[in-house]
Amino acid sequence: MTIRIASPSTLCRLLVGLLICAMLASCNDGTKTEGAGGNTAVTIDGGGKQEGAGSVDAEGRKANHLAGENSLYLQQHMFNPVDWYPWNDEALDRAVEENKLIFLSVGYSSCHWCHVMEEDVFEDQAVADYLNEHYICIKVDREERPDIDATYQPALAGLAGESGWPLNIFLTPAKKPVTGCTYRTSQEFMALAERVTQVWEENREDLLDQSDQVASFVAMLPETGEAADIDQALLDEIVAAAGPIFDETWGGFMQQQKFPTPVRWQFIMHYFRKTGDEKAKQMLVKTLDEMMRGGLYDHIGGGFHRYTVDESWTVPHFEKLLYDNAQLASLYIEAGELFDDERYRFVAKDTLDFMLREMQDPQGGFYSSFDADSDGIEGSFYCFTPDEMVTIAGEKDGAALNALFGITPEGNFADYHGKIANVTVLSRRAKPEKVMEASGLSSEEVDGLFDKYRQQIRDYRAKRIPPTLDKKVVTSWNGLTLSAFSAAYSAYGDDKYREAAEGIRQYISSTHMKGNPTGALYRASTEHDPVGDAMLDDYANFANGCFDLYQATGDADALAIGVEAVTFANEHFRAEDAVWYMTADYVEQPLGRRIEVYDTVEPCGISQMLKALLKVASLTGEAEYFQTVSADLAAYHLQIANFVEDPNSGMRFSNGLEMANWLDAALLSNGPFYELVVAGDPADPATQEMLAIA
Repeated sequence: MTIRIASPSTLCRLLVGLLICAMLASCNDGTKTEGAGGNTAVTIDGGGKQEGAGSVDAEGRKANHLAGENSLYLQQHMFNPVDWYPWNDEALDRAVEENKLIFLSVGYSSCHWCHVMEEDVFEDQAVADYLNEHYICIKVDREERPDIDATYQPALAGLAGESGWPLNIFLTPAKKPVTGCTYRTSQEFMALAERVTQVWEENREDLLDQSDQVASFVAMLPETGEAADIDQALLDEIVAAAGPIFDETWGGFMQQQKFPTPVRWQFIMHYFRKTGDEKAKQMLVKTLDEMMRGGLYDHIGGGFHRYTVDESWTVPHFEKLLYDNAQLASLYIEAGELFDDERYRFVAKDTLDFMLREMQDPQGGFYSSFDADSDGIEGSFYCFTPDEMVTIAGEKDGAALNALFGITPEGNFADYHGKIANVTVLSRRAKPEKVMEASGLSSEEVDGLFDKYRQQIRDYRAKRIPPTLDKKVVTSWNGLTLSAFSAAYSAYGDDKYREAAEGIRQYISSTHMKGNPTGALYRASTEHDPVGDAMLDDYANFANGCFDLYQATGDADALAIGVEAVTFANEHFRAEDAVWYMTADYVEQPLGRRIEVYDTVEPCGISQMLKALLKVASLTGEAEYFQTVSADLAAYHLQIANFVEDPNSGMRFSNGLEMANWLDAALLSNGPFYELVVAGDPADPATQEMLAIA
């Protein structure tokens, strides 16, 4: 296969000179580009599931066609005056029948700018009236339909030079992209919508020609190129290229905003374990230390926020996502055992316990996310002032807590809307002598300060309005969580972690088992009501989790279920030439099936499936799976081995870290392999001790 992915710049060059770009340009100039990492959440109550379109709430608001949807995000929009539809045949057929453009808006419940745009734009009656007259309006929850999001994000990047959420894009009745935007004010959005309508009415053929070209580029599949092994020399080169862009002061890689990206650090940790490379170790340890000291980590309630807006891991956007916490828990579990570090063990257990306490469904699954905001105020649940610590602990100990957590009268955070200011996101970077100096406490008193007051601070915080919890259970993210709790049981032998892992396996294999076709899974469920077809990452992450549970406990059912998931994916997601599609062969896609190869904040479905195949091969002796993995890794050598040199600095940047989970699979695939058999009752403490050592 020799088709290339079109970059956004390529798409933009393609569209230069086309009439629609010229006519729409004025609507996109000077506005903020919001990337995938630039969003947080506002708490907006959905009001509960409604019976159907036209039903009326207690305030007399009429529900649109989103009534009856399970998604919290869609529920939050069902009383907008915009006549939203879910993505379904009714809406798409109506667009064709009435020859109307589609306005598609994609977001998720913990997306800050999605809710700001709802309040500013979609609650505006004039905007709603215009959209309802000229467009078929469709709302999509990207957590339920990541395939729809993945289809149109590249189009938005090419057409408007921006991407992220809310993803707002205008489509032809044939579902082909016209133009779009992320967040806009009501006035800006109306100008864009009116201009699109004008072009549709006056220059329809030009618009349709452009949309055909954009759709063709978006539908292109990645080039696999000439096959070559991902050997140790290439892995060495990729890790070496990471050194110059590593942030020696704060850890992570040099960016204004910092994402944890656990898949990168998992690879670097495994690379260090295999090679003993001291630079890899130094980068890993520095990053782990700074992430857990800064405001990315919730020092009072446990768990991690999504990312920070600064390079020092200090001020986060405050949403807490299941997939982040599952992956980071796994990372700190392994690091704690590798380095015999009790600090890492504490963070791992604290994160897992947060998930158990606040994100677990009574039937065993784990919920998807907490909003960043409480009662419409970003960060208000998590931040403190000096006076509050004095209220909790008294003058002397309060002063010590302020020094311990870096709380100052000026603070380090203000809400974007100006609703709060001069508050502090807690960090733990203060040296003990500084705390002693600020408070007059002894060294022993300072050492015990955190443990003495943590629960009291948590109880104080619990009196505030909490962030909204999205109780959606996503198969993929629960697979990552299953792996985390399995690893925790292997490391610590605590039955609560084994029970949590078994609960996930049982929940997904029952509630999310679609059964038609046999072996198919649902993508997600809310209140135990499943929806949507599972994607490749759902099967891959769940299979990996099942294999990890089997290795931790000897659960033969988990092994069988994992093998079934891999077998199903191999039949319905894989094609020739090392192609693994994002969606199954029975799932209709607006612009054709997509292949996603990059590992971002989550590992991509293909790289996770390659790891699952390696586990199947080692656990069952099915050697042909080793061959499949080797062939697939070799086929994507072109992307993995891509280096770009900065003409100004002369530094070489590797594309490989954008595919870090592929690199991790290559490390495992390249061997050497060792098989250790632990025979005994998995519940026996002696067996558990041997498993932990293994």
